Amino acid sequence: MGAWTNAALGIAFPIIVVTSSVGDIVFAAEPQTSASTADEQQLFFYFPRSTRFDRREVLNCGDGRTLFDRDGMWGIRDADGHDIIAPRYRALDCFRGGTVWAAMDERRQWCKLAADGTLQDPSSCSSYYSPVNWTHMRQQELDKDLYESSVLWARARLEFGAGKRDRPPLFVGDTFGTTF
Repeated sequence: MGAWTNAALGIAFPIIVVTSSVGDIVFAAEPQTSASTADEQQLFFYFPRSTRFDRREVLNCGDGRTLFDRDGMWGIRDADGHDIIAPRYRALDCFRGGTVWAAMDERRQWCKLAADGTLQDPSSCSSYYSPVNWTHMRQQELDKDLYESSVLWARARLEFGAGKRDRPPLFVGDTFGTTF
C-alpha cells in the first residue's frame, strides 16, 4: 500500500494496489468521497495510466489459461482455447495450488475443484469465498445471504473483466465501522 497526497488539501490517502493471479499490477484503488459524509465513502477503482491496465487481466489465470463465460456461466480455458473447466458455474476463480474455487449452487457453497473439474474435499467447502483479499476490507454486500452475496460479487468482478460492467465491485472497511 502506498499513499497519494492531495496537494491542494495536504491530505494523504492510502492507495491499494491489486495484482493479477500471476503477480502483475492490474489496478489500484483509492478512497473517494462521493457523498456528503465520511460514513458514505466508498472504495472506487482507478487505473494508473502508467500501467496501461487492460481489464481483461482480471480473467488472466497465467500460463495462457483464462476465465471465460458462455451463456452467463463461467469456466477456464487453456492457451489453445480448449475448456479445462467447463462453463457451468455462476462464478469461479483461477487455479491456486492445483485447485480452483467454484460456486456450486446445488450445495450453496464455494468448493475446490481439481484440474479435471471433480470436487475436492467436500469438508473444505464454504458459504463464502473472496478471489481478492485485502487487510481490513471485505466485499460489498450484494445480498443478505452470505453465499449469494459472494457469488454476486465474484460475478461482478468477472463481468468487469469481460467488459460487461463499467466498474468493478466495491470493497468496504470491516472492523473499524468505516466504509472506504
